[in-house]
Amino acid sequence: REHQEGKGWTDEMRAGVLVAIFQFASSMGVFAVISVTHLVPALVVYHWIFLAVAAGLVKSRTWVGMLGLDPESRSGRALVMGTNSFLSCMGIQILVTVMVRVYAGEWKGGYFTPLRNDFLARRLDVWYACHLGKGISVDILWDQD
Repeated sequence: REHQEGKGWTDEMRAGVLVAIFQFASSMGVFAVISVTHLVPALVVYHWIFLAVAAGLVKSRTWVGMLGLDPESRSGRALVMGTNSFLSCMGIQILVTVMVRVYAGEWKGGYFTPLRNDFLARRLDVWYACHLGKGISVDILWDQD
């Protein structure tokens, strides 16, 4: 008898299992707490960010099709899953870090101040200084920052 791994599972079901395993189980429940304290309030306060990410998730198959690839082919599915993964992670990161800034009191400057400050902190030169400032060497692998 032939082993049929993953038959009958949709991409959405696989994504849900991966989120449950890697977000909640791998962090020993820390992300569940972050979800309650940061993500849920952010979904209420900055719901339009969630809607923009959700629109990107819905349109990703269309975008892959516009590239001339079949979204159901192996490479097409890989691009769809990669795009969806990137958009999901980006959306969660933005929503959580914006709420950190809200809790730190940046909302005193207005509704968009935490979002603007979060966006301005994500500059390539800052990333380069933090991650590649020592050059490309073995020290980067041991840097815990």
